[in-house]
Amino acid sequence: MDIRKIIKEELDDFDWIRQHSFHLDLMGQNPKEINSLYEVKKILFNPAVMTSNQKFKNVAYYLEDMDYMPRNLIFNEQLSYIEITKHPLGKFGRRIGGDLLLENGEYFVGTSVGDDELIKMSEEEGSFWYEEFMKFKLK
Repeated sequence: MDIRKIIKEELDDFDWIRQHSFHLDLMGQNPKEINSLYEVKKILFNPAVMTSNQKFKNVAYYLEDMDYMPRNLIFNEQLSYIEITKHPLGKFGRRIGGDLLLENGEYFVGTSVGDDELIKMSEEEGSFWYEEFMKFKLK
C-alpha cells in the first residue's frame, strides 16, 4: 500500500475536528439558559452568517415581532453577532409616514469578527449563542 494513501486516509479520519464548531464546546462548558429577552444583549453566530441566511432571519423576525427595530441593516453582508439595545423607560413611539410605531429597543447587526473576538464576546454577560437563543425563542 502506498504511504501517501495511508496518510490521506488518516487525515480524512480527522475531518470532524475541522467541522466541529468551537462554540459548541464553550456552550457545553458553560451552559446558559435565557429566562427573559431582557437578559439578552448579544446573539452570536459561529460560523458567521449572511443577512440573507435563515438563521439571521429567525432572530431578526422574532426581534421585530417583539418591537425591536433594526438600527442598521445591510443586505448580503456577513455577521457574527447582533447587539440588542433596550429603551430604559419602556416603549417609545416613533413616527414613520404618519404611523406611530411602538418599540422596546433596537438591534444592531454587527460585522464578521474572528474567533478570538467571538470567544471574548461570549464571555460577556448577556451574550448568548444562536442555539441558546433559539431554545429560548421556542419555549
